[in-house]
Amino acid sequence: MYLCDELQPDDLNDTLKNAILHSLITNVSIEEANLEATKLAVKALPNSIAYAKNIFGNDTDRDFLMDKIFTACQLQNEEIQEYALHTLREIGI
Repeated sequence: MYLCDELQPDDLNDTLKNAILHSLITNVSIEEANLEATKLAVKALPNSIAYAKNIFGNDTDRDFLMDKIFTACQLQNEEIQEYALHTLREIGI
């Protein structure tokens, strides 16, 4: 179970929303030693996209988020790729 499964975006203030997203995104890495952390972070991302609405209004933050998602899509781990693509789908909805 993930925190973002149980809460609605209105339940948290912007500072907490940003902290959740920042924690997830900063754990996305191409480093082989960090693949498990990357997998867990990318797995949680689709459920947290609803918290990212403010981020998409800021070009720098949006670009950083999207860069990390695209990085995850390119990793040679099918499970991570699947979660990253699911995240892109959630962004598009």
